[in-house]
Amino acid sequence: MSLDSYQLKTIALITMLIDHGAMAFRTHMSDSLYLFLRSVGRLSFPIFCFLLAEGFYHTRNRSHYLGRLVLFCFLSEIPFDLVLGGTSIFLEKGASLTDLMDLTSQNVFFTLALGFAAMIIADRYQDSPLCVPAVLILFPLLGEIIRCDYGAPGVLTILFFYFRKKTGSFYLGYCFIPLLILALNSWIQLLCLFSLPLLLCYNGEKGRGPKYLYYAAYPGHLYLYLLIKLWH
Repeated sequence: MSLDSYQLKTIALITMLIDHGAMAFRTHMSDSLYLFLRSVGRLSFPIFCFLLAEGFYHTRNRSHYLGRLVLFCFLSEIPFDLVLGGTSIFLEKGASLTDLMDLTSQNVFFTLALGFAAMIIADRYQDSPLCVPAVLILFPLLGEIIRCDYGAPGVLTILFFYFRKKTGSFYLGYCFIPLLILALNSWIQLLCLFSLPLLLCYNGEKGRGPKYLYYAAYPGHLYLYLLIKLWH
């Protein structure tokens, strides 16, 4: 089986929708169904990290790429907090804009943006002996400080995929996943490893598909889930 970039993105998107749907509507399903849907969702994040590292090497303008990630950080934050962050004060009368945001957690676009910025720095100053250690410490630490989704392990996963691409060793990118599992302190993260066979099928081709669908789908599906929750 051969998969191009858009096909992998579609798989990641569908499994993400399933995962977030389980989280958003947890009270309306059995424990076994919830666990099954969350398990399916574990495929999503490693695929997005892998494709971000691939995109870093193929994009024509890295600054614009980073700018899009940052833009969607802020477009996605309020619906992320309302649907997945547990913020419910918006239902109360007199709630202000600040009440709509949960500063204890930030959406995954913050993680992706930090990882992409780290790759830019690592690539620009690659001849410096201090560059790689500094990037591997500072950017994951920043991920913990701002409390982005997956935190330091998420940023490091992106960086290991970047160095995997740089060195030509596929498995280097995945050797950090066990640490991701430990850091999140949840056995279910072990299922991230099941995305490995899909990534091994990557043929290096971009494929055909709508360029911005995968950006818009993130805040879009969160707003949709929010409307459904409000309706019920």
